[in-house]
Amino acid sequence: MAARLNRVGITPYLLGSLAAERVLGRDFAPHDLDWQLRSADLHAWRRVTAVMVGAGYHLVDPHEHAFRMGKTLVAFGDVETLPAYAGVDYRTFTRVTAGGATLWLLTGAQLAAVYAASVHDDWRAGKAKDRALWAALTTEAEATR
Repeated sequence: MAARLNRVGITPYLLGSLAAERVLGRDFAPHDLDWQLRSADLHAWRRVTAVMVGAGYHLVDPHEHAFRMGKTLVAFGDVETLPAYAGVDYRTFTRVTAGGATLWLLTGAQLAAVYAASVHDDWRAGKAKDRALWAALTTEAEATR
C-alpha cells in the first residue's frame, strides 16, 4: 500500500500493531492497517481514495477514513495531531525504503508513547490488545535505554 501511495506523492507513517511488529520483531496478528498522513495529504482525499479503490478497497467509514477489502481494514489518521495527542513529534520519525516503498516508522519509545495515550482515550481504553502492545513496547523501550 505504501508504494501505491508513494506513486501519488504521499509518504505514509505506519502505526498500530503492524508498526509494533516491526519494532519488536513479534507477530501480533494485526487485523487492520493503521496509516497516518500529513494534513495536506488527508485534505487531498481524492488521491487517497483513488489509490484505495484502485487496490480493490471500498470506503466504509468516511469519518474515520477507513477502507475495507474482505477482512482487511485500512484506516488513515492525521500524523500532525500526534504531538498534542501523545507528545510525539512526527518530524523525528525514521524514513525507510524497503520493497520499493518509502514510509515513516516510529521508534519503540515513540510508539509506546502513542499507545500510552491511546489506552487512556475514550475510544480505545477497553481494548485488551492495545494494553498488551503498550506493555510490550514500554518494556522494550525501557530495555533499550
